[in-house]
Amino acid sequence: MVAIERENKTKIYFVQKLDRANGLFLAPHKDANCDARHRDKTDPFKFLQMGSGTLVKSKIRRVVVDEIGRIRDPGPLKI
Repeated sequence: MVAIERENKTKIYFVQKLDRANGLFLAPHKDANCDARHRDKTDPFKFLQMGSGTLVKSKIRRVVVDEIGRIRDPGPLKI
């Protein structure tokens, strides 16, 4: 699971796929059956695809979600 900053909000995603040429493919953490929905031409759902530069700009970071759904987010790095 990762957290990114989008539209001035922190959003949680899970990493569906990592591709060397195309970057990360992310899906919202509350969505189910994302791979089949992404391949279905009639479903408007698509993975969020982000390259390395965009990931850095959106302050990506790893988060931990425990068994009862609590999120531990260290927050964006302060550089």
